[in-house]
Formats: sequence, C-alpha cells, structure tokens
Amino acid sequence: MQPVTLTYHDIVPRADRAGTGFTGPGPDHYKIEPELFLRHLDAAPTASFTFDDGGASALVATAPLLEHRGMTGSFFVVTDRVGTDGFLDADDLRELRERGHRVGSHGRSHRPLTKLNDDQLRRELAESRAALEELLGVPVTTLAIPGGFFDDRVGRAAEAAGYTDVYTSEPRSRPRALGAAVIHPRFSVVETTTADTVAALARGDRRAIVQARVGWETRKVARRLAGPAYGRMRERLLARRRSA
Repeated sequence: MQPVTLTYHDIVPRADRAGTGFTGPGPDHYKIEPELFLRHLDAAPTASFTFDDGGASALVATAPLLEHRGMTGSFFVVTDRVGTDGFLDADDLRELRERGHRVGSHGRSHRPLTKLNDDQLRRELAESRAALEELLGVPVTTLAIPGGFFDDRVGRAAEAAGYTDVYTSEPRSRPRALGAAVIHPRFSVVETTTADTVAALARGDRRAIVQARVGWETRKVARRLAGPAYGRMRERLLARRRSA
C-alpha cells in the first residue's frame, strides 16, 4: 500500500501560536499541540510527514519530536518569509538538512498559484527554487502547493520550473504522473484531528479517506462560490468557534 502523506504546519503549544508561522484564526486552525503530534507519530509510524510555511517551530519543536521517534520530515518553505519574524532563517534551514530532514519550496510569496497569470506563475516557482538552491547549496526539486490552489496548468508550470515532486492538498489515495513530475496527494491535519483519524488514514481506511475527500470538495466548492470573500468568512467562523 502507498504510504499516506500528511500535511502539518506548526507544532506549538496553544499559548505560543502567535510566535510561529502565519497568524490568525485560519492559520491557527492548522497549529497542533506537541502532545497531540506525538500521538499522531505513534499512530502512523509509516506515514510521510510534511510541514508547510516554514514557521520557526520547525527547528525548535517539530524536528526534535520527529527525531525522538527516529523519523524525519519534509519542510516546505515560503522563501519571501525566510529570516522574518516567526519564520526559519537561512541557518535554520541548513541545520534542518544537516539533521536529515528535507527542505522544499512552498512558493515565493504564498500567493494562490491558480490566480497568477503564466508569467507570474513561472516567476513565483522559479525564483523560489533558485533562492532555496542558493541558500542550501543543493538541488531543490520538491514543491508543496500553497493553500491547495492547484490545477494541471500549475502542475505543468512546476515541472517546467524543475520540480519533480509536487505535493497538493487533495486527499486522494495515490500519486499520479504529470509529464516528468509526480503529483502527490496529501491529507491535511488540523488542531482537532485525532490520533485515531490519523491512524485510519495511514492504514488506508476507506471511510476516513472518503470523509476527508468530501470535506475537501465541500470547501473547494464554497471557495469557488464565495470568491475572494471566502477567506474572510472562514476566518470569522473559526474565530467564533474558538471563542465559543
């Protein structure tokens, strides 16, 4: 069975969420307590663990917890944010690689890739890859799509920019080829995702996969219908839910 790939962001105590990665009710929904993350690691030891954005928690919390279990992760970085408040700097990224973790691109600016014209898309992908390769001194061929905004045009642009492995947010069971690139599905983890759910996804439980797929498709339709207002509406909903 193909190992499942899980998408995380920051691993951080609730009280410290403002100090790492993007902030606000939306981003905070994807920030996981360390104790819960350890239960996830124990529940899905065969899964592939990926981490988006490049928040500062990656080096101080996430990597040590993975290493304590004898595991490594893939960290996808927004290159415009490297060295800014709450995000990893160049030395941090080099240290992650030296400790056996993988570092890839999460775009240059974190803009939705499907919203960019062809020239903007080419520059977004190529400039991010070039910045990381200069920083790390090694080829960078992995990309995680910001915000789940993906289509085949984006996939072909990623291939043209030199990426061989492209990670989406679509919760499918198997990767697929797009030209010379491989498009990898991922299952997103949020603050309320239980260890039982992670375990079910890792063993390929059909019900868990269908539930994830239905949730993804529902959000995709809502995002398309609401347009630019979707993000603001979602932020308000999550803020109300957290304060309830």
